[in-house]
Amino acid sequence: MSEERREVLKMVAEGKITAEEGESLLQILDARDELRHDSAEPPSSKDRREGAVEISNVGPDILKDQDKPSREFRDAARDIKREARRDRHGSHRVCHEEPRTQMGFETGETFDLEINNRHGDIEVKSWVGNSLQIDYQITVWAKDEETAKKIASNIEIRIEPEKDASDRATKTSITTNYPKKWKLWRNSGPRARVDYWLVVPHQTNLELHNRHGNVSVDDSCGTTTVSSRHGDVALGTIEGHLNLDTRHGNVKADSIQGNVCFGGGHGNAKLSKVGGNFEGDHAHGHLELDEVGGDLALAHRHGNAVIHSVGGTVEVYKGHGQIELREIRGTFNIDAHHAGTHLDVTSPLSGDCVIKGHHARVDLVAPENAFASIRASTYRGNITSEFEGNLTEEKRNQQFIATLGESGANLQISNHHGRINLRRRDGLVD
Repeated sequence: MSEERREVLKMVAEGKITAEEGESLLQILDARDELRHDSAEPPSSKDRREGAVEISNVGPDILKDQDKPSREFRDAARDIKREARRDRHGSHRVCHEEPRTQMGFETGETFDLEINNRHGDIEVKSWVGNSLQIDYQITVWAKDEETAKKIASNIEIRIEPEKDASDRATKTSITTNYPKKWKLWRNSGPRARVDYWLVVPHQTNLELHNRHGNVSVDDSCGTTTVSSRHGDVALGTIEGHLNLDTRHGNVKADSIQGNVCFGGGHGNAKLSKVGGNFEGDHAHGHLELDEVGGDLALAHRHGNAVIHSVGGTVEVYKGHGQIELREIRGTFNIDAHHAGTHLDVTSPLSGDCVIKGHHARVDLVAPENAFASIRASTYRGNITSEFEGNLTEEKRNQQFIATLGESGANLQISNHHGRINLRRRDGLVD
């Protein structure tokens, strides 16, 4: 007797369900087991439809003779039928792993590596030697071991090095080609993936393209380009520039000494340090930058963004969420829609600085010598200021004007349907 049938009898004995309900559950289990037996061979589309209808009708047919079935009975019947549908669609597959393959060859002092993969993880580490080591492993899920082995044998790993006169590789491309005839990743059919582990020379320019899987780069001295559709990206120290494009997945980076060009779709991103400029477009998710040594140009929507320090100019468009900019030391232009804005200025500025707010609050903290003048206006909102100036109010509008000195930036703030709060940092900052 199966464990599920014992559980049904136990429910009857404990009075959780009636004897009639227990008999009905046993009939549903019988119907499910029959469907499991029929699905030992891959079902056709017609079989899947008929099987789904059959198991869905078992419960209603049984319930006709019962006035008010108990909650326990309904929950148990639902779980059994749900499991039967999964079985009918072939969710149970065997897993076959090919032996891990390793190869390598000598490279020049500078080296370019490109990888194109569809399903699987890519892990890259660097070392001081001038050689490339490639490890990969093929994994297949199919209805049986024989089918899985056939699919694995038809997966092509194409490794194409370009070599110089001394037979050292200057560039290598790695491509994963999957057999089309097996119709992988469709509905309840077979699945396959190829995982890569690589050790590359420290001075390597990386170009990694991955569709479904995680990507990690430990350390790299060259330019690093990562394109990831579904998966997380983890980066160590990147001494060169970084080009990063992610669709669905989180990003974590320790240190990027060069410039960063970042495109993010759905996922959170945290970059500890960017030595150069940061240019980013992030759609959905939280963004945190600990330090940007150069200029910041950012478009960010649907999520919170926190930038702890920016050494250069700031250009930001922010929609829906919160934007927090700390330790700002350069000219800024901020346009925020339905996003609260907090700005912390730590140094005297020059030129023109602009903040435009829409349907959210604007908070600014700055030393008195940061600005030569401040002009702030709000529609359907209030203005509070610790800077000395004139505040006027007319109907639904408020305006604040302050002349603070001969040096410093000219600050202009406008806000619609939101308040403006201006705070003065004590003391003058050099």
